[in-house]
Amino acid sequence: MIVQRLSRLIKKVLVKLRDIWDASLSPLRSIAYVKDLKRLKKLSRPNLLLFVHFDKDNRVESYVVDLVRYYQKCFDADVVFISNSSFEAFTESFLEEDVFGFIQRKNVGLDFYAWKKAIDIFKEEMGHTGDLILANDSVYGPIFPGKALYSLDRGSDRPRIVGATDSFEIQYHLQSYLLVFNKPCKQTSEFSDFWKSVKCLGLKHKIVQFYEVGLTQYFLKSGVDIDPIVKYERLRDSCHEEKASYVNSSFDHRKKPMNPTNYFAKELVENFEFPLLKVSYLRDNPYDEFENYKVMENILKKNAGLAENIKKHLKRVGGYSQY
Repeated sequence: MIVQRLSRLIKKVLVKLRDIWDASLSPLRSIAYVKDLKRLKKLSRPNLLLFVHFDKDNRVESYVVDLVRYYQKCFDADVVFISNSSFEAFTESFLEEDVFGFIQRKNVGLDFYAWKKAIDIFKEEMGHTGDLILANDSVYGPIFPGKALYSLDRGSDRPRIVGATDSFEIQYHLQSYLLVFNKPCKQTSEFSDFWKSVKCLGLKHKIVQFYEVGLTQYFLKSGVDIDPIVKYERLRDSCHEEKASYVNSSFDHRKKPMNPTNYFAKELVENFEFPLLKVSYLRDNPYDEFENYKVMENILKKNAGLAENIKKHLKRVGGYSQY
């Protein structure tokens, strides 16, 4: 018991020392942990997408390439592809055809630190573009290839952040697998201050608490509009009464913190024709239910190519046997 406590204490001290060290880095060292950096072409689109990829086997799956291309079209955005893994040669054509910038880096600090570094590196390009889109490979899509996520609002000059879905897990926040900062938000001092504050934390739950949840809470207090494409309340109200009665905004029927994109995955696909589905829903089956079979059937009907890519991915990482 004493040894375990001492071990945990040492780990906490090491993480803290690493955070302090990273915070002390000067702007000239903003590409710390970056192993490769390329600007592959000139800016050609009005917006900028920073897409973070990680794969423990150092692969770029077909669903990732299709997802990036879908976002590129949806948001009319140039793409910076940030890989926290080693990059394979077979994806060079994807880079040459679809990607404006490429960063290969060590997998430290997870998505938020990767986004922070990309924002530092491509600061000049950000000054010449409109909306900034942050995304990662934790979702499959598009389930409905011809369906746009939402219409970009060009008429408002209010600072605004749009997320795909929101959650009350821990505290109210937009879920970070897809975030869109409009140009007025990107130009605020609060935007700069938030990203300057992001450190290279080593514990995932701390990153979620301080940066995923913290981002929404920080910008809400700053008066920025926070808009989910599909609100939690609409999701809850769209499901059958028995399922809705099992949950409140923070906990599921097991009295455990609830991730609405997993708990209401079937409703997102069937009731809202939402084009994205969390990888963890099919890989981990977090609620031990049979609805995921119906979701897969729906995907097969709407986008057979995506269904095959999902099966191929799950066969490698786990979960394929369920389908």
